[in-house]
Amino acid sequence: MLYLKSKAYVYNLFSAKPYIPKYATQQSVFLSKYPEFDGRGTKIAIIDSGIDVSLEGLQKTSEGHTKIIDCFDFTGVGDVDTSTIKEMDSKNFLIGLNGKKFKIPKNWKNPSRKWHLGFKDFYKQTVSKSSEKLPKIDCIVWFNGEKWCACIETYKKDLEKAKILTNFCDEHVYGILDFKGNEIVYCISVKNDGNLLKIFTRYLDDGSNIALIAAAHFPDNPKQDGLAPGAQIISMNVLDPGIKNSVLLDHVHKALEKCIEMKVDIIIYSLSSFCGNEGIEKLILEMFNKHNILILKSVSNEGPFYGSVQTNDQNIESSIFTIGAVLTSEAQKIAYHIRTNKANPHPPVIYNFSSRGPGANENRGLDFVAPATMIRKISKISFYNSFHGTNFASSNAAGAIACLISALKSKSIQYSPDSIKFALFKTAFLPKNENIFEFGHGIIQINKAFDYFCENMINFKNIPKWMPKAGGMYFGDRNKIIMEHDFKISDFINIETKDTTKWKLQVSKNAEKFMTISEIDENNKSFTVKVDTNKLEAGNFNSGEIMILHPTIGSIYNIPVNIVHPIVIKESQNCHIKKEAILTFEKPYRIRFFLESAKICDIKISAPKSIITDLWIKYGFPNSMTLDDANNTKQRLIFNQKNPNKTISVKIKEMELFDIYFYQKIRGVFSCATFKFEFNFKNDLQNEKADEKTILIQ
Repeated sequence: MLYLKSKAYVYNLFSAKPYIPKYATQQSVFLSKYPEFDGRGTKIAIIDSGIDVSLEGLQKTSEGHTKIIDCFDFTGVGDVDTSTIKEMDSKNFLIGLNGKKFKIPKNWKNPSRKWHLGFKDFYKQTVSKSSEKLPKIDCIVWFNGEKWCACIETYKKDLEKAKILTNFCDEHVYGILDFKGNEIVYCISVKNDGNLLKIFTRYLDDGSNIALIAAAHFPDNPKQDGLAPGAQIISMNVLDPGIKNSVLLDHVHKALEKCIEMKVDIIIYSLSSFCGNEGIEKLILEMFNKHNILILKSVSNEGPFYGSVQTNDQNIESSIFTIGAVLTSEAQKIAYHIRTNKANPHPPVIYNFSSRGPGANENRGLDFVAPATMIRKISKISFYNSFHGTNFASSNAAGAIACLISALKSKSIQYSPDSIKFALFKTAFLPKNENIFEFGHGIIQINKAFDYFCENMINFKNIPKWMPKAGGMYFGDRNKIIMEHDFKISDFINIETKDTTKWKLQVSKNAEKFMTISEIDENNKSFTVKVDTNKLEAGNFNSGEIMILHPTIGSIYNIPVNIVHPIVIKESQNCHIKKEAILTFEKPYRIRFFLESAKICDIKISAPKSIITDLWIKYGFPNSMTLDDANNTKQRLIFNQKNPNKTISVKIKEMELFDIYFYQKIRGVFSCATFKFEFNFKNDLQNEKADEKTILIQ
């Protein structure tokens, strides 16, 4: 599951209040100007673990419409075969499939006197991946002359007290099963003339949290609302508790088909990649190009490694919105009580768990970022809990975009997923000097995006027909000081052979010192890019952008440029490298080496003697280690006044890239500390002395 619960990092639990970030994406500003554009008229499908339909905030929209339109479970885990038909005896007794005798209440109207019977076991709802079965219960289904009815609370001795339900999509009524303190909220649907009962429950809290962030509405306390309180929701479960809450692509395929059938506007999918499944990719392209359906997908929780985004979806990356998780200045203060200077607040940072690019074909790996935090009670009697995860970022973005779509529909402005992505790209906020492989294009800004639509795209006149191919550039020749490559405009955008557009190129400001570009050859639209590594600090992770500029529209695609310039450790030398860095919460220090021969690296970390803190370390070998293995290298080092120094050793093979990350998780004690790092590379299994080279990097 792409989900993290940060219960260990919650402070002031007794004084906490519900919180969903809205300011960073301009949702709060947008609704203050246009309160009627709050998502009304939009439908959001949540493909996840099911939703608790009893939750306050998920009952009505801001207009008073039903919030949750319908529930679906594509795993079949809630299906009950009720094809066995029996009749009552003369005393109104009915024998269930397990032999249990039921006294049918006289007010249960059943003109046909035919009762459909089934037998069902339930799974205990949990926050973990493991699932536990609960006792089986009898299910009774019948037609009362007007509608199909079902009773599954047959464990009650007196069925007069049992809840009777009908199809959720018709009356939106739910029940609560109570298995000795294990309460399960459920709703139902009856199919196949009473021969199939479908029972819907939630199996994890993920789907419910996503729904609350995206579209919750609290009529008596609108400050607790989600991003799009006017939007309606469709719950779609694809997690099978019978196989450890795994996701099968067949279930995802069925859910996507249902989304087309129900004409949803937005899909939130935060479970995994689509794994290059041809059938699913075909459906997604159809949604994007024909049905105006936006798919918002979480970037995954494999950070802080660069290149940690999933690359299975490279064929459809241009047709989905991949969202990363940002910790905003507001959330730092409200959700985590991080001390900050009001006049100079901490800038937004990407959560360490949020995966980074580059992705397939050296693209960004993600499109945008959005706040990934929420505070809520998980039960009526619990304290407030703080949650964060990339699935919360995609749901936050989805709610904000639902408000944008609501405005476009209301103003009769034509739009498409392509044009919405373009408008968001043109208006996103990328903090100064931040990395495009962490932030993508930046934090979405719906107020500016709406203005851009109104000013530039009302009649589709200026919408580019050059849909980006979502590729990037790679420079990684460690044997060259000046790296040079030739490219064509058509490598990055779709243009016709006889294109006459006067394209221009521009290097991003952060890359002007080390990257240059030639003029475009008008005959074949080719150009040359040069990177001067003399102007780069070895070991850093460097990146930049080259903007493709249209004469009237401006930038239509920013080409991401990935530059690999490691510190090279020569075969014949031992090497001692020192570094000092200020670490702030969620802002890792990274360094990259390339080793020409096998060596052992002793890494010494020194913390200030005056503080008590911890530091997390992860390392990996991008050319030979899987992400799972790299994430398993995680270590936590605890520092105090008696133990301000720690040392770890890593064996490294020859001709390997070696990346290492040091980071602090969110803490309320202090926001930054200065650490000293020493990297001592020694020849593996050699005792003879070698010339020692000491590099001090300030």
